[in-house]
Parts: sequence; structure tokens; C-alpha cells
Amino acid sequence: MFFNPDFSVIDAAIAKVPGQDELLMVVKNENSNPPEKNIRVTRTQSLLKGFPTKVSEPITGNYWAEGPAPLFVGNTLYVYFDKYREHRYGAVRSLDYGQTWEDVSEQVSFPRGVRHGTAFTVDASVVDALIANRSYNPLIPDNLADPSVSKFGDTYYLYGTTDLDYGLGRAGTPVVWKSKDFVNWSFEGSHIRGIDWTKGYAYVNDKGEKKEGYFRYWAPGKVIEKQGQFYLYVTFVKPDEKMGTYALVSDRPEGPFHFAEGKGIFPPGSEEVDSPAVVPDIDGDPFVDEDGSAYIFWRRRNAARLTSDWLHVEGETVNLKTARQGYSEGPAMFKRKGIYYYIYTLSGHQNYANAYMMSTESPLAGFVKPEGNDIFLFSAPQNQVWGPGHGNVFYDEKTDDYIFLYLEYGDGGTTRQVYANRMEFNADGTIRTLVPDLRGVGYLAKPQEQRPNLALQAHFYASSEKEPRTSTVSIETQPNQPLADKGSVKSYTRTHTYQAAHVADESNGTRWIAAESDSSPYIIADLKKVCNLEECQFYFTRPTEGHTWRLEKSVDGKRWESCAEQGKLQVRSPHVATGIGEARYLRLHIRRGDPGLWEWKIFETAK
Repeated sequence: MFFNPDFSVIDAAIAKVPGQDELLMVVKNENSNPPEKNIRVTRTQSLLKGFPTKVSEPITGNYWAEGPAPLFVGNTLYVYFDKYREHRYGAVRSLDYGQTWEDVSEQVSFPRGVRHGTAFTVDASVVDALIANRSYNPLIPDNLADPSVSKFGDTYYLYGTTDLDYGLGRAGTPVVWKSKDFVNWSFEGSHIRGIDWTKGYAYVNDKGEKKEGYFRYWAPGKVIEKQGQFYLYVTFVKPDEKMGTYALVSDRPEGPFHFAEGKGIFPPGSEEVDSPAVVPDIDGDPFVDEDGSAYIFWRRRNAARLTSDWLHVEGETVNLKTARQGYSEGPAMFKRKGIYYYIYTLSGHQNYANAYMMSTESPLAGFVKPEGNDIFLFSAPQNQVWGPGHGNVFYDEKTDDYIFLYLEYGDGGTTRQVYANRMEFNADGTIRTLVPDLRGVGYLAKPQEQRPNLALQAHFYASSEKEPRTSTVSIETQPNQPLADKGSVKSYTRTHTYQAAHVADESNGTRWIAAESDSSPYIIADLKKVCNLEECQFYFTRPTEGHTWRLEKSVDGKRWESCAEQGKLQVRSPHVATGIGEARYLRLHIRRGDPGLWEWKIFETAK
């Protein structure tokens, strides 16, 4: 028996007193009748002799506490503990090695939901390594699908389908996300003009039924460049469900893009003539071979050569024969060391999987099933990745990386997000099985943001928080999946929460969202001390719909003054407030737009 006082005792933790031959132990008094539930202290100079069972009076206040974690910071002793009935953490502090105590619970901040933890010191290099190895998936702070990435100069450009959780019948405003380092992404306005994505148009279908539909921008292929012109192949779906892949051009990779031929596409009943589609179907993705020949691939394994102006199909359409059958969409073609790789999808939704064929002849012929695993990417529920689908390959010449970008299922429907993972190859050119994860790719260039983000040490609370959302799926085990029970179907569940603390967790997969009933949503950052602030960056949810906002500051949390405002609806991410000045507290009011934030970054004025 190590320690057995005259009360029910649990949760012992020991700390060495700095500069003294003394050990201090904190324990919980677990007595139930009458209930005590507080933290006590005992000391010894010899661990082998044990600790006296005569303990101190309670060092915690009139609340229930457990799980004490003692930590000396210099000569100051802190004991952190779980205020488990209040669902938050507390702390007491001693300046005289544990003789007298001060409750400092209101001065400490922990992530919501933390329970019964341990505090200890490590070398700063350990923390630096943890930060460097953080998760980088999802890649973009928004709901996005069908991604493709191109790099021009020193900038990465990501094109995709904007999701709004409205189902496939409506999509969000299309935008081009840009980054210098493959981690920090932003956009400014839309690259497609002249189409109202929010307006419903009436039409009569083939059965004579009156319907309403929207214009939709889907599945932009990899943007390619020729003689200073940038070509974008993208699916447009009209309100009456007519669709096709169209060629658009621009003199800049971020646009604006215009139709390469004709005036565009028009609502049902319009007297205007639509521009011609390159192919009358969805998911067109281009490929340019080393000799300059161009090709286009689209759903259901179709492919064709493009004319020299890259605007039309020439010759016969080829239907590529693949080892696995069934519906397929989101194709991709790339070439590596003389081998052509044709990637095609299988199944869909949470069971998306990606297979491939190989050819050494041409982009349209000679494809054979690779030796080994031809399904190289599928769900990894052990890593919390469901339904990796509709991907594209990006090759970074600077790093010699082949990166596969793909959509992840999200909560179902159109709540998808973009993920990215490095591809690896065997000596014979076959693709190694890619197990998707949240780690992602990380930086491909020098970080474009070098300033410390003060939000990472701040405490956040909001006017309200949306109720958690739980998703349940049944995922099929793929034949070559490195798990037990091959070929089985298992159910998996995950819950998304919408807490204020998520805006400072460096994750594009978590966010704060206000409750639907909240008519005046706001979120507050407490920096814990007065700072001279230069800039805030707000990564709003549903940023393509636009936002207006007002930012206030305070040094005491009582007297507030406005320090920045966006009064006109603006479509961008992030929104930026500058020249804020001295403040400990910041309060962001969202006046128009979706009431939520993926991330809030806060930067101090340079000294």
C-alpha cells in the first residue's frame, strides 16, 4: 500500500520542489458522505518512506474538482484540475512552494472538452516538431469538391466545385483559390462573370412538368497554358439539367475566364445561342503530352484527341477498357517516366475508390491492368477519411512530388472538402496503395505567413453554437485493403461540433457556427493581455456567398469601440481587418452571410 489516508483517495500526482529535497503530492478527497471532492496536499523528503497520511486542508474552492496536475513554472507552483461538474478546467497557484494558495481559475484557458489531463515541461523543440507535424487536411477552409491544381510561376491555383449543402441541384459561386506555399489559401471574387448562381429559373421538362433550376459550375479540370493563354475545361449544368464540358480562356490563371467560342450559356427559353460544348457530358479533364498533343477525358471512360486549337474533339471518341466495370466519373490522366496512367473512380459517396490502368503506347491505347493493387485509394475509416473520390494528380517540378487531390465525403450530400496526399511508386512504375489521412502534404514552399498567430493562445467564446451533427455511414472493405474482414461492410460514425474554440485550432476541418436561432451572432477573442494588434484574418464559412461584419475591441471587456468594418457584401477569403491598435478583447459581429468561421488569425504590430 503506497498511500492510505483516513478518507477515500484517488488521482495522486507528484512534483519535485525546485532546489529542495522535498516531494509534494496532490490527491483528491473522494469522500461521498458528506461529499468533499476537493484537492489536498502532502509532502515527503523520501519517496521510499512514502507520504504522511496527514494532509493539508483543501486547496480548491467550493466546487467539485479532480485530476490534479501539479507544475512548477519557475518557483511558482500551479495545480490544474478538472472542474468536472462545470465541464471546464480550473487552477490554483502558490508562490511559497505550496504553503498558501490562490485560485486563478478565471485566468487560465483550456480547449473545451479537455478532461483529467497532465501538465509537464518539455524542450521547445518538441513543441516545434508537433506544430510542424500538424494535420494539413482538409486543404481548403471551405466545402469544396472535384479539385484540380496547377502551378504557374511561384503560385498554386486550385479549381473546384463549391458546395453549399443544398444537394446537387444547386452549387455555390465558383472561385479560384491561390497559395504560395500549398498551406495558406485565399481567393478574391469569382473568375466566372455574367451568371447568377443564386437565381432559380423556371422551365418545363420533357414530361411537360414545370420545374425550377439553377446554373451550376462543376468539376473544373486542370488548367493548362499555351502562348500566354490559360485554358479551363469545366462542366456547366443549366437550370433545365442540360450539361456539357466547355472551354474557357483567360490571360491570367485566376481569371476572369470567358468562353473560348460564342457568348456563353443562357437560361431556358432564351433566344441566345449557347456556346458549343467541347464534349456533351460532365467531368472533362485535359492532358497535354510531351509532343504538344492535347487530349480530353470525361466520365464513363470516354476520351478523345483535341484539335490544335484545343477547342474541339477530333477523330473518334475512344471508350477506354478498364479492369473493373461499373459507373465511373472524375477521370484523370498523367504521365511519369514514359508511362501513361489513367485514373478512374468506382462506386461513389462514402465508398468512392480510385483505380488505374497503365500504358506505354499513348494516352488513348495500350492500357493494361497493373500488377498488384489496381485500386490505389479508398476509404480509411481508421484515419477518419471517408469516400475519397473525383481526384486529380498534381506534379510539382520543384519538389518532384506527385500529389493526389481528391474530395472527401464530409457529412454526406454536398458537404465535401478537398484532401491531398503524396503518391508513391514502385520500381516498376506501379502506384503504391495510398492510405489517405489527415496529415496531408504540408508546405511545398517557404511559408508565406511568418508572423506568430496570437489566436493560438487566445480564449474564444460566442453568442451561441450550433448543435453537433452526427454522420453514420456503411463502408465496404476493398479487396486489397490492408485490414481484417476483407469484403465486409461496417458502420462508422463521427460527430462534427461547432465550438468557438475551433477558430484557432489550425484545422480547415473544424469550424464555429452560430445557432440557427441566433439573430445577432458574434464571437469574442480574449488574448489574456493587452496587445498592440496590426491585423485580423477571418476565414468565414460559405465565403463564396459573401459577408459583411463589424469588429470591436476592448482592453477590459466592458468598454467597446468599433475598430474595423466591412459594410458592403464582399466575396473573398480571408476578410482582413488592419490597424486595430491596443486591445485584449476582440468581438466580431457577423451582419450578413453565413454565421461561422473556419479560422480567425490575429497578428501583433511589429515591434
